Amino acid sequence: MAMLPHVVVASGYMLDRDRAGGYLEWSARFGEQWTYQLGARYNRVEADAGLVDGTPAMMNPAAQSLRDQFNGSDRNLDWDIYDVVAKLFYQLTPTVRVDFGVAQKQRAPSYQELYLWLPMQATAGLADGKNYIGNLELDEERASVVELGLEWRGAAAFIAPRVFYQQVDDYIQGTPTDNQAAIMFSSMMGDPTPLQFNNVDAKLYGIDADFCWQVLPRWSVDDVLSYVRGERRDINDDLYRIPPLTGIVGLSFTQDRWSATAEGMFAAEQNEVSATNEESETDDYGIFNLFGSYHWRERMTLSAGVNNLFDKVYRDHTNGINRVADSDVTVGDRLPGPGRSLFARVNYRW
Repeated sequence: MAMLPHVVVASGYMLDRDRAGGYLEWSARFGEQWTYQLGARYNRVEADAGLVDGTPAMMNPAAQSLRDQFNGSDRNLDWDIYDVVAKLFYQLTPTVRVDFGVAQKQRAPSYQELYLWLPMQATAGLADGKNYIGNLELDEERASVVELGLEWRGAAAFIAPRVFYQQVDDYIQGTPTDNQAAIMFSSMMGDPTPLQFNNVDAKLYGIDADFCWQVLPRWSVDDVLSYVRGERRDINDDLYRIPPLTGIVGLSFTQDRWSATAEGMFAAEQNEVSATNEESETDDYGIFNLFGSYHWRERMTLSAGVNNLFDKVYRDHTNGINRVADSDVTVGDRLPGPGRSLFARVNYRW
């Protein structure tokens, strides 16, 4: 059982969000080839907000209308959130295992998605330069999940691909608002097309894969691949802020006391973007990293490396939008990824 209170003071009013819950997990074998896992979680989520107001300078007629709408609404909200998971593993041969899983998952709205009463850019990490307003009528998200995986382990190699599909009812995403007071206020703030958090229907599907190959006794290749496709089910559009195909490939050389790795990280272009959210496309990129470690004596390990060795300028699709004037990045442009960086660390075990 867990009790996680969360209290926030913002714009002069009090927000409360409390969550209490518990979970159960069970795993067992039957026969020589079958294993199953079962899990269930329940959370009770309660949220509330006090009355809102603003300074006289900001409380124009549009802001007053939004304030009165918010204060006149029921702000004391609650949800019963259930997650149920079942997984089945079948050892097909000594080297091959088949995995199958189904789940039903839910998510309660966050306090920003509910209680932003003025169009603001405080969007819990979206940082996309758009103005958002909350929605006190939001339902919880409900996702039905199915996944199928295969794992093969040989004497010198390992590969584990997994495909998945999620159908999400009442997926929460910002969509254009029809609240005229919000549009008027946001227009005065420089954004004539504010978004409101709303429930839409969505689906997500894709593939993950891990791969390892011991090429020679001291040389190995590792790879991680991920692809997700997100689409709206209620209209013909893509989901907002879905990353493109990404991967990491590493070549490692290992000795008794030290190891070194050359690693490439890549992302494909993302042109499957949300028209509803006026989302911009991003180009593909690849960066190169080097790192290694040395085991000194019995308990100490020294590690060092360099990320983005060639100091490549790139922009990850999920990065935020710059809002700061007089900087190296134009206002409204996507923020670049980190440039070249060096690191070193010492680990000591006792």
